[in-house]
Amino acid sequence: MKKAYAKLKKIEKQTGHVLDWNKIKTVVAETRGIPVVVSVLGRGGKTAVTDPVRLRHPATLSGQPQVPEWRTDAWYVLAADFDDAVDAKRLAAILNHQGPQIPARVLSTGGRHRVLAGPFSNSREAAEAVKRLRIDLEMEGVMVAPVAQGSTPSGN
Repeated sequence: MKKAYAKLKKIEKQTGHVLDWNKIKTVVAETRGIPVVVSVLGRGGKTAVTDPVRLRHPATLSGQPQVPEWRTDAWYVLAADFDDAVDAKRLAAILNHQGPQIPARVLSTGGRHRVLAGPFSNSREAAEAVKRLRIDLEMEGVMVAPVAQGSTPSGN
């Protein structure tokens, strides 16, 4: 960020156009990835146009929920089954960002996209997740018992 701000200050000095630093702070905080004019309007409403400063985004965001590894000896909850992968990913993201988190992943096979919440250590934890789905999202989850030894899930 220091390099990006230094480059912006250099552009401001070279062009003679005043930059709106409050707007710059807002744009950086929002990190939408959309170029935004941040110069103060000059005479005649013209703005200084320059190549946008590219910021490098981290591979994972600070505080981003992590879904635990798949375990065949754990309980899961089938939250939903979709035709559309985007809808499934959206629901998984919603569950992963619940407070407290309901860890969820999408398993896709045969054109179907299932959202599975879990892993849960026991049936009581899975039942609690079903209850939270019903209360928070008005969804009826289905508990899935641990898979027999040597079995693996299909999908991704």
